[in-house]
Amino acid sequence: MKYPIHYRGTTNKSHLTPHQVCVRPSLLVRRKTQTNLKASTENLDLIALASAQENYGFAIVCLGEAIYSFVQNPSLDHVKILVPAILSAAVLIFVSGAAITSDNASSLAFGLEIATAVSLLMGVTYVLRLINPSPSPKEAVFLGLLLALAGFSSFSQNLLVAGFVTLPSLPPLPSIQLPSVPSVELPSLPEIRLPF
Repeated sequence: MKYPIHYRGTTNKSHLTPHQVCVRPSLLVRRKTQTNLKASTENLDLIALASAQENYGFAIVCLGEAIYSFVQNPSLDHVKILVPAILSAAVLIFVSGAAITSDNASSLAFGLEIATAVSLLMGVTYVLRLINPSPSPKEAVFLGLLLALAGFSSFSQNLLVAGFVTLPSLPPLPSIQLPSVPSVELPSLPEIRLPF
């Protein structure tokens, strides 16, 4: 539905300035809403792109660390290192990755929530591997823990930036009146003249 444009202050419509054109307010609200939706859609597209790269990268890093740690001392008892990494990589690629790369905002939120939970669980497995004796080098496990923390902070930050999760606001702090500092006048120093 088109709204008529009303002109103020002139009968010759070829010499109009932007201030002389008056558009119905409902049309302005509609255009502003469409602009906000377009901006939020572009923002969600950027978040989805960055999150998909982080998601697949985190899956590859989890698998790479587990394979590296297993190859350092391959044994049947040491296979337990591969299980959480394979499961988390499968969830990150097939569940979270598919949800993040879709064009739907609700599935993007679901994918980010899954990726946040997986990074948190992988962080717990890395902490358990650091605490317990393991034939794999602790440096690789610690690097995996750092990357799991980075993944958790990145995925949770994307949830906050996209507006899927909101943090509760703190109550306002009470205002405190500080006492005024008394003014002190310093004595003036005498003028010193050099003899030359």
